[in-house]
Amino acid sequence: MKKYRKLKAGFMVQVPFLCLLLSIFILQNSTTYAQQVEVKKKEVPAAVVKAVESDYMSCKDNITWQIMDEASGVDYYVARASGKNIKCEAVYDAEGNLISAKTILTNMKLSAEIQESLSANYPGWKVSGDQVVVRNFDQNIGYTEITLVNKGERKTVYFNTRGKETTPDLALNVPKVKVSKRNIPRNVTKAVNSDYLSCGGKKVSWYKHNRGGDANEYIVTATGKNIKCEATYDAMGRLISSKTVATNVKLPLNIAQSIYKDYPNWTITEDQMVIRNFDESTKYYQVVIAKEGDEQTLYFDSKGNKAKKPKNSI
Repeated sequence: MKKYRKLKAGFMVQVPFLCLLLSIFILQNSTTYAQQVEVKKKEVPAAVVKAVESDYMSCKDNITWQIMDEASGVDYYVARASGKNIKCEAVYDAEGNLISAKTILTNMKLSAEIQESLSANYPGWKVSGDQVVVRNFDQNIGYTEITLVNKGERKTVYFNTRGKETTPDLALNVPKVKVSKRNIPRNVTKAVNSDYLSCGGKKVSWYKHNRGGDANEYIVTATGKNIKCEATYDAMGRLISSKTVATNVKLPLNIAQSIYKDYPNWTITEDQMVIRNFDESTKYYQVVIAKEGDEQTLYFDSKGNKAKKPKNSI
């Protein structure tokens, strides 16, 4: 029911980050480790709480908090939550920057492409369970995992976001690692200075991770008043993906009028404006309304017309 982000990059691992890499790898494979200690919400930095409240719109009930106290002296915070047919788990640094996340949605309606592939390639097999796994709140780096059964036999098959059979890339488990701006190629910083005008260059953080070989990619996050930007670039400064999220925005008049007309006595409790790849044509508005304990999420396109839930939003 809400939104997602993207993550990539490359680095030479330094000793202080080895514990983090191992811990997050274990975290993303749904196991526990001794360095996580449960804490109360009031013990979590305000920046982390704010980021989680924004990211976890689809999973915002029953949030539990843990802290990973690294030997390097850097603290990371883990948030877990669940909703109807959904579980979320994410790691943040103390400034509220997303390090890694995993969202699991169960009993989803399979796409026509996946159904056709199953029918053609696995005749006689029946679906006994399925789940959609989304990394870093970005459906573009998710996959569908399906369990098939046939006369007592079981097998698991995977499909990418385009409905093509695949094997989950282990690289999706690689977290980004924070680095100094001086470790970022000039082409990347130049592109960021141009793209990030809306975020005002405030609280900028730089990250890097390696997809294998020389496939280094760089992530930059920036926050301003009620706005957060995150983008991934290759070493030449070419934009791979980005997401800009503005909260508590002034809704266009036609959106406000539409909600007032179609949902009388409902109250707007949350709203966001989302833009992909710094392209205004991708803009959409996500508005949560509530009435007497009930809640709905509405979507509107860049022109303010009511729309279906965007494909890159869950």
